[in-house]
Amino acid sequence: MVPAPTVECAINSVAERVNYGIDWTEKTFASLSVWRWEIKDNRFDLLPKAAREKVELRLAERRQVSAIAMWLVTD
Repeated sequence: MVPAPTVECAINSVAERVNYGIDWTEKTFASLSVWRWEIKDNRFDLLPKAAREKVELRLAERRQVSAIAMWLVTD
């Protein structure tokens, strides 16, 4: 069995946890946070071309929705 720290280190070397929701504060609910694991930008080359295109498209969509959500909360 592979030790947990080894697995954690391997994951953290290629991915990062990103919140696309609203950061929790005293004015918002923690349930408005939307966490996803994303492949790091410098690791896209590890993916096949077809998968890379899908990942890039979905990532752009998540970033756009996140920006809209932040705009709704701050205004």
